[in-house]
Order: sequence, then C-alpha cells, then structure tokens
Amino acid sequence: MNEDWKKFLQQKITNVTQSNNEHCLVDLSSFDIIEISGDDAEDFLQGQLSSDVSSLEIGTWQMSSWCNIKGRVIATFFLYRDTQRYFLLLKNTISEKLSKRLQMFVLRAKVTITNLSEEFVPIGLTADLNKEALSYIDGIENTHLLTIRTGSEPARSIIICPVTNAKELWQKISEQADVSEAAQWEILDIQSGIPWVGEECSEEFLPQSLNLDLLGGLSFDKGCYPGQEIVARMHFRGKLKQRLYCAKIATQDKISIKAKVSSNSAQQHVGQVVNCIEDSEANYLILLTLDLEATEADSLFFESENGPYLELSPLPYSLAN
Repeated sequence: MNEDWKKFLQQKITNVTQSNNEHCLVDLSSFDIIEISGDDAEDFLQGQLSSDVSSLEIGTWQMSSWCNIKGRVIATFFLYRDTQRYFLLLKNTISEKLSKRLQMFVLRAKVTITNLSEEFVPIGLTADLNKEALSYIDGIENTHLLTIRTGSEPARSIIICPVTNAKELWQKISEQADVSEAAQWEILDIQSGIPWVGEECSEEFLPQSLNLDLLGGLSFDKGCYPGQEIVARMHFRGKLKQRLYCAKIATQDKISIKAKVSSNSAQQHVGQVVNCIEDSEANYLILLTLDLEATEADSLFFESENGPYLELSPLPYSLAN
C-alpha cells in the first residue's frame, strides 16, 4: 500500500461508523492490484484461470480464480481487461504468493506480472455513481470502473485510480457520499455471495463449492487450466457435494475463517467458514461451504451441537445447478 495514500486515509477515516446513506465511500486497501500485460497475456491467462478470459471485452470484468493441480482454489479475484493488459483485484494477503507462483508458469511467453499497489488504489462506492461523478472519473487518465451486480441487490462500484489522482477523487466523491468503514463493504460482499479466498483459506475449496460457476468465474467449455480435469469431472458426473451459503450467527464468540459447522443429523462436520464479519447488531455474517444434504437438516451449529445456531440467509442468485 502506498505510504502517502495510507497517511491520507488515516486523516480522512476517523471515528467512522456504518452509514444509512445510500452513497458511501469505502477504502478498499485490503485489496491489491496485479497487472498482467504483454502480447501473450490473454493466452497465458486463458490457460491458467478458471474463467473464460477470451470472452472478456475491453473495459469489462469477470469473477475468476486460480486453482492448483488438485482443483483447489488458490485465490479468487476480479479480472478486469484494459486493452492488452489485465488487472487482478484480490485480497492483499494472497497477492505475493499468487504473483510468485503465477510467474513460474510464464516460461517463454511474452507476459509481465506486476504488483501495482504502490501506483494504483481501489476505492469502493456502495451505489451506482451519478452522472457528475462518472463525468469526473472519465477525466482522470488510467482510471477504471467496475460495476458489481449479483442478482437483485443494489449495484456497487469499484474505482481503480492512479494514486497521484486518488486524493482529489476521494475529496470530490466525499462531497456527495458518507465515508464508511471497510466492514460495511465486507458485509455487502457476504450478502451478495461473493467469496474472497485469501491466504487464510487458500487451496481449501473447489470452485463450484464457492459458487464460482454461478458467478461467471468458472467455464466448462474453455479448455485446459490447472485443476481443470478434477473440476470438470465434478461437474459432468454430477457429484457436487457442497455449495456456498450465507448465514447469520448470534454469538459473542470469535468466528474465524475455516471454522467448522455441524449438523444435528450428521456425525461429521458438514461445512466450513470461507468469509466472516461482525455486523452492527453483534451478529456474525458468514459465507460457508455446506454439504447439500445438510441444508435439509433440522439445525446447523457453529463448531458443535453445543455451539450457537446458524440461520441461513438467501443469496441474490439461484443455487440451482
């Protein structure tokens, strides 16, 4: 994270709470930006990522992931295309690991992998940008806009901006939007069913178990990529055992990523926490992988039957295969 930008945010984000304003400005510095560029960038990414990179048009984005040879997701990210280069927006806990491991597969391809987190910053807005803000952004060179829509929830925007222009952009948008804590963005991601795989749960889950096929982050027609054989076998033979669900837990206990979920009708754990955040009502919101059979169980519990009860919440997209 750029130190100058960090100092600026420390001055601007003080005593921030959750806002009821529809338009909220959010610091997304928990994300890094990795650039993949070069003449072979598209072919390289098409042969490495789970999504259909070749279908991505200039100025658009898609959900994607990179898997190991066992089909387990190393990281999830948003992939944005800008002419002949691509941006990966991903959790900063996994960016260094992904960059180094991805570099091992470049070989003789004309591809350059660069972490741009010192040069670009991501900024979030919890509503569609109005015409005035859009016009202002269009005037800033090398600034990119990702509009997030999953199902029926209100759209959100992510602005990828050069750090040299970020302060001015932040000041301009903050005239019309409340500055909100980053936790509010995480709550919206969980409610939207968007899974973020960082270092804490890297190489734990299959992409279908994270609903990536339902979010446009998994293609079964694109050809080979690491783990493709295992992922495709799960799909075409119809043996998918888990899906990603949203749930709420009322508890004073700390909920952590990879924590287990139990059912009163099964002897073994039936699920695992992928993402979690404490909301303003002292409840935890979580995304968890859950055995499909367990969703019909009478009760789901955190850790054990003596733990707090989980209440499943609807996602804004269908889980139908």
